Order: sequence, then structure tokens, then C-alpha cells
Amino acid sequence: MNKIVEHALFISSCYSTEIDTVDNAELNKHILSLESQSPSASKSNRGGWQSQPFYEGALDSDIVKDLFKQLLPAAQTITDSWKLGVKLKSFNYWYNVNRRNNYNAPHSHPISFISGVYYSKVPKDSGSIVFVRSENETDRMHFQTTYIADNNLTVDDPRVNTDHWFQPKEGLLLLFPGHLKHSVDQNLTDDKDDARISLSFNFF
Repeated sequence: MNKIVEHALFISSCYSTEIDTVDNAELNKHILSLESQSPSASKSNRGGWQSQPFYEGALDSDIVKDLFKQLLPAAQTITDSWKLGVKLKSFNYWYNVNRRNNYNAPHSHPISFISGVYYSKVPKDSGSIVFVRSENETDRMHFQTTYIADNNLTVDDPRVNTDHWFQPKEGLLLLFPGHLKHSVDQNLTDDKDDARISLSFNFF
């Protein structure tokens, strides 16, 4: 038998980098000020606070304006690698403040080419972001996941896993296709007044 060649058929990727040019203290101050002045939107968040969305024509702070000067070319580089020929122009963004016991239910951003999140404050044990396979594919893999559980196996391989998590940290930027379903684990920080703070966005 000749060498077995693996062909990656369908790939869902998440992209990460770190940004060290953002004044996170000032950004957090701005976000917490908004939180104190306006009620939360109700989307995937369970508890916590989520701002109403802002759009490219009405950026609400100079810090965010400078941040998107980095985010837009990064997102464009990713879509260029997909050979779609799309020119990203429009985007929206919103702020998230998750305190103890807050979390985000599984959801996706269905009309976004690229979505993402930038973390400006991450207390210890304040929750990971978790990406999950589609329900249909996960259901069809039930025999594999049952076998792994029944045999007390520890398997960490993207060809078998039904989820993948990232541990946030301050300055971390994640970008991913908007159709990729994800959730945010419960914030289990000891300090009930501390919060994980982030900025989420979509490029259209």
C-alpha cells in the first residue's frame, strides 16, 4: 500500500493575534460609563450587560476608531485568503460586560463574513469562549463521542472534537467566520464586582 494522504475537506478556522497598542484602561472606563447610562441589549447574553450596536459611520470613541484601523485590514486579509473577492466595507460592534455568573448562550452571526472579539479586561476564571460544531454534524458523531466517554478516553483532535475553547486574556483578538457557532462560559471570578470586558464585531 502506498502512503495514505489526508485531505482536509471542510475547514472552520479561528484566527488569533494580540494587540498591544490599545489603552485598555481608558477603553474599559469608557465601556463602564456607557453601562451605567444605558440598559442592556438582550441577545445571547445571560445576565451581564451588552451595548446596543454601533456602526462604521458612528464610532463612539477615538480608541475604537484606532482599533478598527487594525481590525479591518486583518479581516480583509482573512477573506482574501478565502479567494472570495469580497471587499469588506460595513461593520458593526458592541461592548460586553460579564460579571460573576454571567455567560453567553450558543449563537452565530449569520450574515457576517468575519466576526470577532477583542478582550480589554479578563479577570481570573472569568470564562472561556467555546466554538462548537453544527448540531447536525455533532448528532452524526454521537457514536464517536459515546465511544470516547464510555472508554474514559481523553481525545484532543479537531477531526474528532465537537468543541474548541480559547482562554481569553487582555489584548487578545479572535477573528472567525460569522457562521461558526460559539458561546461564552460562565464567569466564575471570586470578585462579584469584577468583570470580563470585551468588544465584539461583525464585518459585512
